Amino acid sequence: MHFEDVAFQYHVLNGIGLSISKAHLVHINNKYERNGNIEVEKLFTINDVTKDVVGIQGEILSRINAHRNILAGGMPKIDIGEYCSAPYDCEFQGHCWKHIPEESVFDLRGRGIKHFDLYRKEIIQLKDIPIHLLPASAKLQLECALERKNYIDNAALREFLNSIWYPLYFLDFETVRSPIPLLDGTRPYQQVPFQYSLHCVEKEAGKLGHHEFLAAPNIDPRRPLVEKLLKEIPPNACVVVYNMTFEKGVLNSLKTWFPEYANKTDNIIRNIRDLMIPFKNQVYYSWQMQGSYSMKAVLPALVPELSYDGMDVSDGDMAMLAYKKMTASKDQTEIENLREALLEYCRLDSLGMVRIYEKLKKVI
Repeated sequence: MHFEDVAFQYHVLNGIGLSISKAHLVHINNKYERNGNIEVEKLFTINDVTKDVVGIQGEILSRINAHRNILAGGMPKIDIGEYCSAPYDCEFQGHCWKHIPEESVFDLRGRGIKHFDLYRKEIIQLKDIPIHLLPASAKLQLECALERKNYIDNAALREFLNSIWYPLYFLDFETVRSPIPLLDGTRPYQQVPFQYSLHCVEKEAGKLGHHEFLAAPNIDPRRPLVEKLLKEIPPNACVVVYNMTFEKGVLNSLKTWFPEYANKTDNIIRNIRDLMIPFKNQVYYSWQMQGSYSMKAVLPALVPELSYDGMDVSDGDMAMLAYKKMTASKDQTEIENLREALLEYCRLDSLGMVRIYEKLKKVI
C-alpha cells in the first residue's frame, strides 16, 4: 500500500515538471532501541524503490483514469462487500449499510464464518441463518441470541476456577507507546507501563483491598512502577488478569529493563491465570456478549451494574492519550482531572475482574 503511494507521488511530481532521480520508501525501524539522544539514521529504514516505482507508472495512470471515470459518473451501483473493511474501514459504511438490520449475519464472530456468502444468498437476519452452515462456535452464538439464553459448561468452568487460589490479586496495566521511543531501552511502538490497578482478596470471603500506581507527569515510570508492584504482590499470590498475553508482555519487558528483579517478576508470570479463558473457549457464553469475549463485552453481560458509559476515559487508547496529554499539560487543574479519570478507569478494569470472578463462582 505504501509502495503504491510512493508510485503515485512519483507520477504527480513528474507531471508538474519535476525530474525525479530517486524514489525511496522510508519507514520506522522497529528494532531500533533508544539509548540517549534519538539517532535518526537508525530510527528509520530507507529503501530505494526507484526501479519498481518506474515499472508500474503505466498501471498508476490506468488507475487514475479509472477513478476519473468514476467521479464523472453518478452514484455507483455497488453492493456492500469485503472491500468495505479491507484494507481499511470505508468512511461511507454508515450510508451503504443502512439496509442491514440489527442482529444480522454480520454480528456472528469467529473463524470460518463466510458472512458475505450468506448475505449474497439473501440470508441476512440471524433468524434466517441455516444453523448447519455455521462452525460450532457460531452455532452456539446463534442459538443463544435467538433464544436469549446463556450457555455454561459447568465441569469446564469448575476446572478453571479450581486452578485459582488465595491470596488472589487482580492486576491491570495501562501502557503508552510511541513511534519515536520515549525512554532509553525502549523500541518504537513498545508498550511502556505507566499505571496499574491491583485489587486483592487474601482469603476466601476476605475483605477486598486495593492498590494502585499512576506515574507523575514527565518521569520515567518504569522503576517506581515495578518496585511498588513487587512489594504489593506476595510471592504465593495467584495473579488474575484479563488477556494474559498483554500483561505477560509488560512484565517480560520490565524484567528486561530491570534484571535485578527478574526472579520476582518471573514468579508473578508463573502465577498468572487468565480470566478471559472461560469466555474465549465458550465455557461461559451469554447472548449479550454478541460473540465477543473482550472485557467490554463480558462485563456488562455478567455485571450490568458496572459500566464504562459516561467515563472520561473508557478504553486503553483513551487512557494512553490522557496520559500523553497529562504529561504535556502545564495546567495543574487539567492534570488533576486527567489523573482522576485515569485512576477511575483502571480501577474499574481490575474491579470488573473481581466481580466477574465472583459471578462465575456463584454460577457453579
